Amino acid sequence: MSEPAHAATPRSVATGTELPPLRLTPTLRDIVRYAGASGDFYEMHYDLEFARRLGHPELSLHGLYKAALLGRLVTEWAGDAGRLTSLSVRYRAMDYREHELTCAARVETAGDGRVELSIRTENAEGATTTVGRAVVTLTDPAPPPPGAG
Repeated sequence: MSEPAHAATPRSVATGTELPPLRLTPTLRDIVRYAGASGDFYEMHYDLEFARRLGHPELSLHGLYKAALLGRLVTEWAGDAGRLTSLSVRYRAMDYREHELTCAARVETAGDGRVELSIRTENAEGATTTVGRAVVTLTDPAPPPPGAG
């Protein structure tokens, strides 16, 4: 697997850098796949009538699904040279099926191969729905072997 063009290295990371955002619109299939993988089959994630009785306009995303997407954002950015060592989140609001979700992150501190990031999800209206922090350890990529081209 090749690294994305924006993959981080210890020398390329600067405080204040915004990571390229991950934008997606979760579908019922995404919710069901996550429920199956996690074992979380609470009805508000797949039964629209149940969700509406709880006051939700639509099926809600699992909170840990949003955390997993934030982890994906960070690990794809870090590439093969990075290792996610810590991820924590707090949920501020619900996100729903078929509504655009943006995962974003900002480098808060970087030095000696350790990068601390603030992470968040935002709904289609731009409201922050999940906040958190991630820590990544980066190493310099290995030089190509002699004669490689």
